[in-house]
Amino acid sequence: MAAARGRRQRARPGSGGALAGWLVRPGGGGGRSYTRTGGFLSEIDCFDPLYFGISPADAEAIDPQERLFLETAWHALEDAGSTPARLQARSGPVGVYVGVMNAGYQWLAAQQAAGGPAPATSSYWSIANRLSYAANLLGPSLAVDTACSSSLTALHLAVEALRRGDCGAAVVGGVNLIVHPRQLGNLSEARMLSPSGDCRAFGADADGFVDGEGVVALVLKPLAAALRDGDRVEAVILGTALNAGGRTSGFSVPSPTAQARVAAEAMARAGIEPASVDVVETHGTGTSLGDPIEATGLAQAFGGVDRPRPLWIGALKANIGHLEAAAGVAGMAKAVLQLRHRRIAPLRHAASLNPRIDLEACGLAVPATAIDWPAPPDGPRRIGVSSFGAGGANAHVVMQEAPARDAAVTSVLRDLLVLSGPDRETVERAAARLVDAIDACADLPAALHTLRVGRRACAYRVAVPVAGPREVRAALQSLAGGRPPDAAAVGSGPGGLARLLEETAAGAALVAERLAASDVDALARLWCEGAEVDWDRLPWVAGLVPVALPATLFRRERYWLAATPATGIRTSDATAPVHEIRFLEAGWFEEPADSAGSAAGPWLLAGGPPALAAGAAQHLGGPASGWLRLDWNGLIDRLPAASGGDLVVLLERTTGADAAGEAHDLALAAIDGLSAVLARPGRVRRVLLATDAGEPAVEALTALALSAAQEGLDVRIRVVAIPEAATVAELSGLLAEERAAGAPGAGLVRRTGGRRLVRRLSTADAPAAGCR
Repeated sequence: MAAARGRRQRARPGSGGALAGWLVRPGGGGGRSYTRTGGFLSEIDCFDPLYFGISPADAEAIDPQERLFLETAWHALEDAGSTPARLQARSGPVGVYVGVMNAGYQWLAAQQAAGGPAPATSSYWSIANRLSYAANLLGPSLAVDTACSSSLTALHLAVEALRRGDCGAAVVGGVNLIVHPRQLGNLSEARMLSPSGDCRAFGADADGFVDGEGVVALVLKPLAAALRDGDRVEAVILGTALNAGGRTSGFSVPSPTAQARVAAEAMARAGIEPASVDVVETHGTGTSLGDPIEATGLAQAFGGVDRPRPLWIGALKANIGHLEAAAGVAGMAKAVLQLRHRRIAPLRHAASLNPRIDLEACGLAVPATAIDWPAPPDGPRRIGVSSFGAGGANAHVVMQEAPARDAAVTSVLRDLLVLSGPDRETVERAAARLVDAIDACADLPAALHTLRVGRRACAYRVAVPVAGPREVRAALQSLAGGRPPDAAAVGSGPGGLARLLEETAAGAALVAERLAASDVDALARLWCEGAEVDWDRLPWVAGLVPVALPATLFRRERYWLAATPATGIRTSDATAPVHEIRFLEAGWFEEPADSAGSAAGPWLLAGGPPALAAGAAQHLGGPASGWLRLDWNGLIDRLPAASGGDLVVLLERTTGADAAGEAHDLALAAIDGLSAVLARPGRVRRVLLATDAGEPAVEALTALALSAAQEGLDVRIRVVAIPEAATVAELSGLLAEERAAGAPGAGLVRRTGGRRLVRRLSTADAPAAGCR
């Protein structure tokens, strides 16, 4: 942008035959475009589904806009220096607001289906909800379509939600891809595209815009909370506003009065004077009609000729094209960069300006080259961003530079470098990218802290105790070369030790003790074994502000509809991934109960034959023990709030006469019970469902327990199949063992003949040919 350069391509890369669907027709018409010029992204067909827990078989059917926004938003969270879990733990529920307006992938799918079921859809709601689901974000999640003002409208909604307390932080963005020739055809029919192939915003030869692709994501948080949490603040949003242009001389004709009013309202909400704003990133589509109207609106809103100094205007569309639904937040990104570098980017194609715009009378100025942005004499640097949608949906945002902060002075003798990835190769590539970035970072402790708290811990982990820049660089170079340093701890994530640390008070105390002691060697080993380590509790990290570092490397595997008419859309050199197919089968494995858990704390035994259950309760004893024959709600109410007690439910013995019916009844009862647990968070730590019911009932209960665990229920659930006609002593003994055993999530245990069997999946041979 500083060099006033643009990004332009003639159609998509590919062979001419493959681009038949993109051929132009002079003057347009018939659904054809009169131009193939656009700002196209590369590798829009690539995705890393396994990183987000998405099946490769499903990835092809997901709109690439959804896939790319998911990856871009994930990188935005990393750039903010926080994993989704950490951001939500510190801020409260995180919302997702995304602007989107085109559904070209669905059009491709419909063409491919040729009257049959479409193999893919383009659901706008799914773009927002996919991120909320993948990142486990609990705030509002919505997609917004107000045409080209969609993403700035989404930002306004997010800001209002933050002000109301609907969420504590938000991911805001927009996405636009051009994957079907009809998209350019529709714009050509509306005579919106530039025949010359250049977007000359406010220029003399403005003849329309160049359509463009882009994905943008921002992370928003209230300023006070960001400063409290030590976040890196790039800019401060002062005020936002929305309105509509009402009835004008034509549906696509904007209203200068409405544009002026929305900007004035944003400044009024910000509590600032128009003269304090130095720069406005305009909508600037480069049309002979729209540009003069926007200039008039800016003059009305920002003071015109009466301003003490001219208002500088810019238009990102002249550089990268019109990103449609993502245009507003793209302008926000440009505004943030100008505030960060304290320079005003030039307006491309500004050598000859539109003669219908009297810049001097409007109080406007156009930077032909990049210029320094000195601090105003009366306050901080401020910038506005405008975005207008077809039909008159207007949005405006006013921002100012981030407040100055004192640099933290951190002295630490030994620090800890941690890296992780799905496999060793990914970690090696990440290390190679970090070498120069760490060298250029002025605050090494902050960089290492960012890697610890701002990246999700994956399966393959490496942790290296280091002392100073030299050791950090040497460690990264060694890892990049495939040779972990001698001092490195290497592990494959959660295992038996992680379960022990997670589920026992002694384990949690050990991790906390090592953190307080700054024992980086022990912490390296514990983390590589899969322990959850709260790195923010290290003594020396207080005051450290996360820094920008290279983000997670996603695999570039191709996922695209097969045999679509517009096959030239496949722009990457990536090949379709070949994933190893493994066949698994469930089996029973003997596994004695360990002592990783804890039988201490309040608990209740409920249900079952009165004599058997009451005898077991008396035999076991305990602070809140006793046999109860109440409904689930009553049972849980007997455990004190926030007690984290155990609930042992002995389900009624079954006769076996109607196995299917009994399984159905038990399943319904379990659904009611688990719902009651969910409604009373903190009372129950663990639920043991013990039964001698038949196989169908046991399978149904296990499936429900697994489903409850997947739904985020913060309770350990285990189904224990007990021997038929168990005595009081037998029942008491096995329940005591199961309460003391570690419980890494939902599972099924069978107690028979004095043995404890656990069902596990194991590798099996491929089925014989012809088997189904």
